[in-house]
Amino acid sequence: MADARAQYDQAIAHDPELQAAWAGRAALSHHSGDTAAAIADLDRALELGDDAALRYNRAVACRTLGRLADALADLDAAVSLDPADPDIEQERLRCHAELGMPARRQPG
Repeated sequence: MADARAQYDQAIAHDPELQAAWAGRAALSHHSGDTAAAIADLDRALELGDDAALRYNRAVACRTLGRLADALADLDAAVSLDPADPDIEQERLRCHAELGMPARRQPG
């Protein structure tokens, strides 16, 4: 995993606008348990362009840290970008439940 991280670091150094490199490094960080680093990289990736999958991934990371309101905000944005993705909707419903909110499906 260290080699993959070094490759992402190199790609980002070469082209800091390469959204896929930020997203890939975020996935590695999250997988290795560094959720805060994953969120930081996803923040940067999303600065480069909005994307439902990136918002979903950041929501999952935020939920891991107990940041449920942040997770729900990302999921609401993600479902607007990709209303057909059932994973986004399922994660939204989980967040609603964990926040003690009534389960609401996104209109679509």
